[in-house]
Amino acid sequence: MKTRAISLGTAALIVLSLLSTSIVSASPPAGKATKSQGASCVATVPTPTPTPDPNASPTPTPAATPTPVATPTPTPAATPSKVALFGAKVSTGHPCGKLVVQAKVVHPVKGATFSAKATAHFVVGGDVTVNLRRAGKSFVAVGRIPVPAGEAAGSIKVDVTITYGGVAQDVIVKTVRIKAP
Repeated sequence: MKTRAISLGTAALIVLSLLSTSIVSASPPAGKATKSQGASCVATVPTPTPTPDPNASPTPTPAATPTPVATPTPTPAATPSKVALFGAKVSTGHPCGKLVVQAKVVHPVKGATFSAKATAHFVVGGDVTVNLRRAGKSFVAVGRIPVPAGEAAGSIKVDVTITYGGVAQDVIVKTVRIKAP
């Protein structure tokens, strides 16, 4: 690319030097221009002068354009806030192991109270309830429920109760598998 730019620049300098020394002329000699020589003559056509019409009415002066008046911008309506959603997850477990439970509030309002409990309904060990711990000011709480040693492989139900803003929400029921050791 650099060599092309240099060669174009060199060619331009050569053409300019030839034109300035009158060895080569850009215009044909006077009186000898023909179409076959590629003469570039532009014929000038005189523009006609308009003739005044005695019956014509004078052009009216346009009225002044009114200055636009600033209109007040309407205050935008408050955007609707998102509705808080509640969710829970429970991992699988095995006898002598633990079930990991997570409760979560999606789109929470800052400063709202939040707590959660989980109750596992075991066949052998009966019901086991655990308070889930909240991590700082987040709206996620986790906890572990121990699985009794004699629990058989199969499915059990885990109820997760979330209290948000001082109001107990609907119980979230999850079905969990207990695997054989």
